[in-house]
This record gives sequence, C-alpha cells and structure tokens, in this order.
Amino acid sequence: MSAAETVAEVLLVAQPSRQRELAPCLRVEAEDVRYAVRVAAPAEVGADPGADVVLIDGESFIEDRSRLGFLRRVGARPRRATILYVCSRVPLESELDYAGAWADDFVYPGWAHAERVRRRVQVVALAPWRRASALRERAERLGERRLRLVLGTGEGARPAADRDAGSGGLAQRAFEAGHRSGATAVARAVDRRCEQLLAELRAARGALSPDLVREIDAAIRESAAAASPVVAARARGAHDAIAALRGHLSGILRDELGELDPRPTRWPSR
Repeated sequence: MSAAETVAEVLLVAQPSRQRELAPCLRVEAEDVRYAVRVAAPAEVGADPGADVVLIDGESFIEDRSRLGFLRRVGARPRRATILYVCSRVPLESELDYAGAWADDFVYPGWAHAERVRRRVQVVALAPWRRASALRERAERLGERRLRLVLGTGEGARPAADRDAGSGGLAQRAFEAGHRSGATAVARAVDRRCEQLLAELRAARGALSPDLVREIDAAIRESAAAASPVVAARARGAHDAIAALRGHLSGILRDELGELDPRPTRWPSR
C-alpha cells in the first residue's frame, strides 16, 4: 500500500518536554492524506516559520513578555501561515489577549484537550486540500459537458453546465467574467461592422450619377429617371439583407448569453 500523500506542513513550537506531550496529537485520522510535522523550540523560530500551520504552545513560555514577543514576531502581517495557539493550563487574561491579537485561533485547556488540538490542526491544515478535492470532483461530475469559450474581454457569463451549481470560487468567477465578456465583445464587433456596411451602401446610393442610373435601367428596358425604381430596389435589397443578417446574429448571441446567464440580455447598443 502506497504512503499517504503529504498536502501540508505543520510546525509545533514548544519546549522539548511539551513537544513530547503534544506531538502525538498531530496526526490525521479518517483521511487519505497527511501533513508533515516539524518541531522547534521558540528560540529556533524566526519571523517566517516556513510552514502552512504554526501551532504555538502557551505552556512553553514562562513570562508574558517572551510570549508576546514571539506572537508578535510570527504573527506580523503579511504572512502565509495560519497560527494556532494552545493556551497554558491556567491562562491569564493577558495571555488570552495576546493570543486573540496575534493568532488566528486558539484552543482552551480542559476536557479532551489532546483530541481538540488534533481536530483543530487537522481541519485547518487540510482545508486547502479538501477545497481542491471538491473542485476536482465537481469537474469530474460534469463529464463530457465541455465549456464553450468566446474570445474577448469585459463582462462575463456563466456556462449552462454550471448554472445550478452555485458559485465556484475565484477561478470560476474569472471564467464567468471572461465568457460573458467574450460574447458581448463579439456582439459589439458584429454590430459595428453591419453599421459600417450600411453606411457604405447609403453613401454609394447617394453618389449614383444619372448616367449610371440610365445604364442600369436600360439594361432591363426600363425608362431612366432620377429616382429609379431599379436602383432603389437594388439598394433596398442590400440594406434589407444586412438588416436580416444583424437580426440573425442578434438572435444567436442573445441565445448564447441567455444560456450563460438567465438574466435578460439586450443586443448591445452602438
């Protein structure tokens, strides 16, 4: 049987006698992974403990001054470690004040003390692994339902496959923003292009010379006129074709955005 994967590191800060008492508490139960454990005396720990969780033993400090100095040194922000404080057997009010100010959480003395320390450390140390496992299982449940991407930046949209799955964290929110923004960017680009084509047709229709009008009319045996029905029909047909194209693309993108997000979506204005 292969060894359990190590997913975090815990540093126990205590005097040697207390290390022997607390170290057996630092084990993982009912999980397929483990965390590594290091031990060190308070004097051996610098400002950056270099661990994911730092468990500080209050009983290892005789004076409030040394306890406060250590908590301030390792608890200064910014830091990446979570600091848990194990209160001494009879904690003074000052000790609790220091722990509340510089540690993320603490464990009181009393009934089932060793088990409560074990559970608190395990919950904190394995929390990132549990979150990653939940996201991976969620992705596996989606199976072959692929997420469609549309190039672009700006506002985002939610994939239909994830519509009812709730919020999925920072990565999911980033994807949602990019997805919606991509569809919106395409919609705006198509709209601008259609407007450019329409403007070109309007300009071309206004620039037709009488001679060109007569040539077009003569080709189909119609009488020449300043307001030729043939020229008007030709320009009107092109205009209607582009308008129909715009409407068609509008429907496609509106459906796409509707799948990504149930909120009503308007065709973007120019």
